[in-house]
Amino acid sequence: MNIFLRFSVWVDMAKSVLLGVLGLALLALTVSADDVVTRGTPEGEFAALERDMDQLATDLERLGRSLEIVADRVAAHAERSAERHEAVADRIAARAERIGSRAECFGTRMERIGEKFERRGEEFGKRMERFGERMEQMGERIARAFE
Repeated sequence: MNIFLRFSVWVDMAKSVLLGVLGLALLALTVSADDVVTRGTPEGEFAALERDMDQLATDLERLGRSLEIVADRVAAHAERSAERHEAVADRIAARAERIGSRAECFGTRMERIGEKFERRGEEFGKRMERFGERMEQMGERIARAFE
């Protein structure tokens, strides 16, 4: 849809420019036709010049209105595009926030697991130490038994 909006803006701009060029071409044809008919008389040349100026003013007004329409459409398109980009940015920020909170929860879980392993490791170390002491005592008893 975005491509079609851009395309329609360019089509509207092209239409406006084309209308302006056609208006200027008609003006040029009118000027050349009037010059042929009234050439040589000052009143005729002044009247032709006056008509040409009026036609040029009309064409320029039309072109100005067309350009205003195009500018309004481009501004509306830019506004819609900015709103869409803002919505996308908001969704990305919300997702990043969710991911961050999940990562934080994961980090907390990993800390707890690490603490459990540390405690269990200490307990296992104490048990092994006691087991070692018992084995020493057994070894001493066995050695005394064979004496």
